[in-house]
Amino acid sequence: MLVVLAHDLEEEVERAADDDDVVDLRDRRDRVGGSPQVALDAEPDHRHAPEPEHQGIGHRDDLGDPRLDEPLHPLAHRGLAEPHPLREPGVGHTAVLLEGLDEGLVGLVQDDRVRRRSGHVLDDGTGRRTRARDSVVLTRLLRGFHGRWCLELRITSSSIGAHRRMPAVVAPTPPLAPGFRLEPLWHSGVEVPVAANDGRPLPGDADVVIVGGGYCGVMAGAQLAARGQAVIVLEADPIGFGASTRNGGMVIPELKHGPEWLSKKHGSLGGELVDSVFDAFALVERLVEEWSIDCDYARTGGLLLAHHERHVPGLEDEVREWRDVLGEEARFLTRDELRSEIGTDRYHAGLLVERTGGLQPARYHAGLVRRAIAAGAQLHGSTRATAVEARRGGGYRVATPRGSIDARDVFVATNAYADGLVPALAQRVLPLGSFIIATTPLPSDLARSCIPHGRMVYDAKNFLFYWRLSPDGRMVFGGRTSLASTTVPEARDVLYREMVRVHPQLDGVALEHAWGGNVAITLDRLPHCGRVRLAGGGDVAFATGCNGTGVALATWFGDRAAAWLAGEEPPPPFAQLRFPTIPLHRWREQYLPLVSWWFRAKDRLGR
Repeated sequence: MLVVLAHDLEEEVERAADDDDVVDLRDRRDRVGGSPQVALDAEPDHRHAPEPEHQGIGHRDDLGDPRLDEPLHPLAHRGLAEPHPLREPGVGHTAVLLEGLDEGLVGLVQDDRVRRRSGHVLDDGTGRRTRARDSVVLTRLLRGFHGRWCLELRITSSSIGAHRRMPAVVAPTPPLAPGFRLEPLWHSGVEVPVAANDGRPLPGDADVVIVGGGYCGVMAGAQLAARGQAVIVLEADPIGFGASTRNGGMVIPELKHGPEWLSKKHGSLGGELVDSVFDAFALVERLVEEWSIDCDYARTGGLLLAHHERHVPGLEDEVREWRDVLGEEARFLTRDELRSEIGTDRYHAGLLVERTGGLQPARYHAGLVRRAIAAGAQLHGSTRATAVEARRGGGYRVATPRGSIDARDVFVATNAYADGLVPALAQRVLPLGSFIIATTPLPSDLARSCIPHGRMVYDAKNFLFYWRLSPDGRMVFGGRTSLASTTVPEARDVLYREMVRVHPQLDGVALEHAWGGNVAITLDRLPHCGRVRLAGGGDVAFATGCNGTGVALATWFGDRAAAWLAGEEPPPPFAQLRFPTIPLHRWREQYLPLVSWWFRAKDRLGR
C-alpha cells in the first residue's frame, strides 16, 4: 500500500528524507565533476517502465460543471458506500491520505457522483463500462494511518472494455473579438533576435552546454559568456516559446512558505532562502535599468485576497511577518478597505505589499536574449537535447538531431518542460497547466473600476486566480482550476466565466487572446538546484521548481548558476534542500483528478 498525501505532502517528504537510499550531502562536501552535489533521493531504475503518452498536465477535470457551483455543506456520515464492482483483475492498490478530512468531506467523497465524475469509473451504474488502462479508480474510504481518513484507489493496467467518457457540461463560449487568437498577448510585436533561431551549425565543443532557453538558461548563458566561457544554449522549441513568454508578468518576491515556517523547518537555511527571493526581485529591477530592457516594468505593488473568511486570520499573520520579520511595507485591508483597491465584493480581506512589480514578459525575455548574444553566447532554438552522458576522460557529450557537443559541464534549465533527457529530474517536477485570457483594450474608466491602482492581484486559493491590467489597458486574467488536462478553448471559457464573477462590470467585454503554459510544481513547493545523477553515471547541474513565481527566481537562478559553474562561489542555498520525487509519478494523470477534487473542496471550505 503506497501513500500519496493530498495536501501539503509533508509526511511523504519526511519519509523520503529518511529513506536509507537517500544520499544526504548537506554535512559532507562530495565533489563530483568539480562541483558540490545536491542532496537528492536515490532513484529506482525506470528505464524499462512504460512512460505515459502525455508528459504535460493541464486542466480538464469537470471544467464548467455547474454542480461545482453548489455550496459545499457538512453531510452526515452515512457509512461507506459499496464501490462499483471491478469486473476484471486490477493491479495494485494505493491510498490518498486526506489530511484534515472532516465529516462533511467524508460525506462528499462517499457520494456516488464524485466517484463517477473522476473520469475513470469501471461501471457507471448503467452497465456500460469504461477504460481501465493505467487508470486509478476510487473504490472506497477507509480509516487508517493513525485514524485519519484515506481514499483507497485501485490501479489497473489492462483494458477491460471500450472507453466511454462521462459527458461534461462546459462553460458557454465568451464573446470573441474579430481578431481573436489562441496565442499569448505578449508575443504580439515582440521579435527574438534572429541569431537565436538562425539554424547555424553547432560547434563540436563548449565549456558549458545549457539545456533550456527560458529566463534561467538565457541568463546563465549571458553571465557565463561575460566571464569568457564558451557557452551553447539549446532549446527544443524556438527560443522564447515556453513559460518565460507565457506567464502573467508578475515579479513577486515569494516562496510558498513564509519566513517563520522556513526558519522553523530549516533553521538558518530558511533565512537564506527568504533572502534569495528578495535578491531575485532586486536583480530583475537592476537588470531592467542597467541593461535598458524595454519591457514596461513598473513597481505596482501586489494584492493578495482572501476568498474565504477562514483565510482572514492567515492574512493578518502574513502582514505581521512582512512587517516584523522581513521589515517590508505591508498593509492589512478589511473588506470595506478593499473597495479602494479592487472593484469586486467577492473577497473578505487583503494583504497589500509594496515590493511587487509587473512587466511584459516576452519583451523582458527578448532583452535577456539580446544581452546573451552580445556577450558571446550561442543560442540554438529548435534544437532538442536528446541525450547527455559523462565521458570517460571527463566532461560530457550532449546529443542533438543536429550533432553532438562535448562540454566541460552541463546545466539543465528546463523547469516545467523537463523531458526524458534526465529522468531523475523529470520525476521530481510536476508540470501543471496554467491558462490566461486577455480582453480587448478597456476604456480607462472601466479599467480603473476593476484595479484602480494597477496592482498585481492574486487570491489565496489552492487553485488560484491571478489578474492584472496589461500596459495597453487590457484585463489579463489567469489561473488553474484542476490538475487534469484540458484544452486552451475549454480553459478560456471557464476563465471568462470566473473573471466576470469577480468583476461583473466586464460582462460582455470581448476576448482577444487565450493561451496556456506549464508551471513547475515540486512536492515540497520549494525551488531546487544542485546536481542530479545521470542513469549512465556522472551528474549534471540543474535549477528548477519555481512553483509559479519564476520571473524573478528563474532569472536569479541563471545568474547564480553562472557564478557557481565558473567556480566563483558555492551553489545557491536551495541546493541544501532535499529534493523528493513525485509519488506514483507514472500514474499522475490518473490520480491527479481526485487530488483536484480534494483541493477544490478545500477551497470551498477555506482550508
